[in-house]
Amino acid sequence: MAWLRRVREWARSLDFTLARRFGLASREDRLFFLLIGLVGVVAGLLGFATEFLIDLVQRVLWGSRDDLLTIVPTVRPRWLVVAAPAAGGVLIGLILWLSRRRMKGESSGEGMASLIEAVAVSGGKIAPRPVLVNALAAVVTVGSGGSLGREGPMIRLGAMISSWLGQRVELPPHRLKILVGCGAAAGLAATYNVPIGGALFAMEVILGNFALEIFGPIVASSVVATLIARSLVGNAPLYAAPDYALTSGWEMLLYIGLGIVGAVASVVFMAGVNLGGRLFALLGRSRVLPRPFQPVVGMALVGVLGLFVPLVIGRSYVLINQALAGELRLSPN
Repeated sequence: MAWLRRVREWARSLDFTLARRFGLASREDRLFFLLIGLVGVVAGLLGFATEFLIDLVQRVLWGSRDDLLTIVPTVRPRWLVVAAPAAGGVLIGLILWLSRRRMKGESSGEGMASLIEAVAVSGGKIAPRPVLVNALAAVVTVGSGGSLGREGPMIRLGAMISSWLGQRVELPPHRLKILVGCGAAAGLAATYNVPIGGALFAMEVILGNFALEIFGPIVASSVVATLIARSLVGNAPLYAAPDYALTSGWEMLLYIGLGIVGAVASVVFMAGVNLGGRLFALLGRSRVLPRPFQPVVGMALVGVLGLFVPLVIGRSYVLINQALAGELRLSPN
């Protein structure tokens, strides 16, 4: 067919251009070069798609796409504050139940630990299905009022797609690992509009390496993802930090104290998360509360707490911006 011949001619021309202008002598070099940019484009588009799905879930369950910080105090009837998160929990439980048998023997795809393990142990190979299920559950969690962000699923999706693409073209393990880092960095960069932050995160946390061979590809993917995200959703900063000037050196003592308080609060928070996880695991093993029903209970409890403290509902970018501006109030009244 004529169009197929034209595609092949274009591919040969691109192959020759890459070999001549960029000194990419081998096919592997040229494929890796192309995938760096492609990963950035895919991550940028995924960022837009993820935000669209979160807004869709929120509109269905809450009837509005506005920030939940402004919705929860005024929503009527009040039982919706519990019903909307609980309905999201039902959807999450259904996702877990439908995927339970299909993912038998596979990693859960949860958290950054799965990506670090894939890089350190599996040569950058990431199973797609657990990551997709986890990302879908995270989208429903955020859209129904869970206090999560979309950076987690975006990082894992970017890394998983990068791994899948690299495996399709049979990249060697050392380059597949770098491509996984590119995907993770691009996912974070597209989420928060932070190309350099995304690159540093991937090199420090995912790859644990700052070699120049890694730095270039990861920064390139992050920049491409950021440009795509900015073209789709704009370039407004997610957190509008006000201007600040140091007026006295004594202020540094307060920052030291803030660091100590933050460290203690982090330890207490993680201890609470681990305790809650062990409690739900115990309930699941004893069959008092099977795993598919656990999200329903957990999200319903979030809704009950939201009746009294609305600030716990949702991602609340508005809440963080209020804190940065010194306008945060623990009670909406």
